[in-house]
Amino acid sequence: MKRVIDNSRIIYIFGEVNTTNLTTFTGLIYNDMNTLDTSSMTLKTLSISKNLPLPNSDYSASLLPNGIIVYIGGQENQTL
Repeated sequence: MKRVIDNSRIIYIFGEVNTTNLTTFTGLIYNDMNTLDTSSMTLKTLSISKNLPLPNSDYSASLLPNGIIVYIGGQENQTL
């Protein structure tokens, strides 16, 4: 999982995996956006309704100077 952090010290976390069985490595892959404000230690799930990407894991992410987060690569599946 790749997280990015902005100048306000907010960490952005997209999707990733909830492994439900470590023996068979099965579980769910999510497409939600969470933020962690490191100044207040507040975790939030953001509401995204437009241009929602498929559930993704194992990607790379970069925060551009204009504030846009670019995600590259990864696995797009609903389940493992």
